Amino acid sequence: MNLIGAIGICYDIVGVVYLGMALVAATNSRLKSQSETRWGANSEVLRGLIQQRTDARIGLPILFLGFVGQLLGAVSIQVSSNVISWLAVMLLVVALLAGGGRGWLAERTFKGLFAELAAETA
Repeated sequence: MNLIGAIGICYDIVGVVYLGMALVAATNSRLKSQSETRWGANSEVLRGLIQQRTDARIGLPILFLGFVGQLLGAVSIQVSSNVISWLAVMLLVVALLAGGGRGWLAERTFKGLFAELAAETA
C-alpha cells in the first residue's frame, strides 16, 4: 500500500468516528430523558436526532474521501509528496474544524427546529 492509500484509511477512521459519535456519546441519563413522554415535543429526542444527523453530514463526506484515497492507492496512482502532505494537513484541519463546529451546528439547528415545533403546537 502506498502513502495515499494510508491517508485514505485515516480519513475513513475519522469519518467513522463522526458517524458513531452521537450514538456512542449518549449517556444513560440522556437516553432516559429521551424516552420520557412530554407535552408537545420532547426536546431531548429532537436534540439527539439533530446530533445524529449532524454527525452523519460531517462523517459521510470524510468517509467518502477516505474511500477515494484508498481507491487511488489501490490503483497505484503516483502523486507528489506535496500532494500527500497537503492531504495529510487537510485531514487534520477537517477533523479539527468538524469537531469544533459539530456542537455549534447541532445547537443552531436545534434552536430553529424547536422554535418551529413550539409555534406549531401553540
